[in-house]
Amino acid sequence: MLDNITIFSRQVSCYELAINVGTFIGLLVYLCISLIKTRSVKRVILSVISTAVLLNLGACTGNLIRGLSIGEIGGIREIINSGSGTHFIGRVITVVAILPFIYRYVILKDKREWVVYMDMVSFFLIIQHIFNRTGCLLNGCCEGKEYRGFLSFEYPIGVGFGPGYDYPMYPTQLFEIISMLILLAVCSYMFGKRKHIIIVFEIWFAITIFISEFMMLPDRTVYILGLNAIQYSAIILFMIALVTKARISKAGE
Repeated sequence: MLDNITIFSRQVSCYELAINVGTFIGLLVYLCISLIKTRSVKRVILSVISTAVLLNLGACTGNLIRGLSIGEIGGIREIINSGSGTHFIGRVITVVAILPFIYRYVILKDKREWVVYMDMVSFFLIIQHIFNRTGCLLNGCCEGKEYRGFLSFEYPIGVGFGPGYDYPMYPTQLFEIISMLILLAVCSYMFGKRKHIIIVFEIWFAITIFISEFMMLPDRTVYILGLNAIQYSAIILFMIALVTKARISKAGE
C-alpha cells in the first residue's frame, strides 16, 4: 500500500493522483479520437460537456449503489449522502443510459452519429477505470477475500494489516485492471476496423464487475438471492447493452 508520494515538496494522495491521471489521459484520448473522427469542434465540445455533467450526476448513482450494497437504510438522499463510498459502475450506467438521448435529441438530430460518440466515450470510461483500480491497489481498498491458491496476491511493499498483509487475497484490483487493459486492446482493434464498440464495452464491463464482486471482501455487504447491489447494477448495465444493440440495429448501423 502506498498512501502518498511527494511531488515538488508536497504530499499527494496516490489514490487521487491515479484517478486524476486517468481522467486526464482518458479525456485526451477521447478528444483526439473525436476530433479526428468527426472534425466538428462544436459537437465534440458539447459531447464533452454533456459527458462531464453525467459523470458528476453518476457519482450520486454510484453512492446510491454502494450504500445499498452495504445495507444503508433511509431515503435515497440519505443513502447518497451517507458517506459510504461510491462505485464507478454508477457513473458508467448514468452515462451510457442518458448520453445517447442527449446527443440524439439535443446535440445533433441524427439517427446514427450518437453511436460513434458512444464508441469514443467507451475509451474514456475504460481508461478511467484502469486508473481507478490502480488507485485502489495503491490505496489498499476494494480488497479481495482471503485466498491462498493460484494467483493469490500480497502487497510486496508497504506496511498495513488485513487482506494482502496478514494473509493473501484474491487479486480483485489486478483482475479488473487486466480485464480493462484487454478490453482496451479489443476495442482499439475493433475501432480500427470501423466496428462499433459500445455494446462490447457495456457487456464486458458488466461481466467484469459481476465476477469481481464474488471475490471482494464482504465488508458489511448485504446479499439478496446471493447477489449484492453492485452485481444487480452490473445486470442492469448488461440489459442496457441489449437495448443499445436494438437501437443500433433499428438505426441501420
